[in-house]
Amino acid sequence: MPRFFRRLREGVFDEDDLRARTDELAEFVTAAGTAYDVEAGSWVAVGFSNGANIASSLLMRHPQLLSGAVLLAAMVPYRQQPAGVDLTGRWAVVANGQRDPMATPAETTTLVETLRSLGAQVDVLSHEGGHTIDQTQLPRMATVVAEGL
Repeated sequence: MPRFFRRLREGVFDEDDLRARTDELAEFVTAAGTAYDVEAGSWVAVGFSNGANIASSLLMRHPQLLSGAVLLAAMVPYRQQPAGVDLTGRWAVVANGQRDPMATPAETTTLVETLRSLGAQVDVLSHEGGHTIDQTQLPRMATVVAEGL
């Protein structure tokens, strides 16, 4: 299936390609901000599955662009925590299923711990499902996007 970046095999990202595609996305967001008069740091990245993976990568590599991210069925984008990243003042919602074969509970815990260790406020919205979006959590996500954590 089409993806935003290459992977080496199921569940293993080509991290060099992920960094390159994330930097391209950051250039696009910066240009869109200029074109539409949107202040850097006010964008919210929202993504499901690989969309969530590149959204979390954008938050980690270019935190100045985002106020936060809503990550649905997200995995850890980088096996080694990025050095020198400060997500203080940024937030993330991580909404993963407890039965997700890709974004497993262990993967979710690692992602949440990584984001928190970088200074982000993180709201975890676990659900009983698998690699899906739990529609009952959408109102909470909308509130977080509107108000921040």
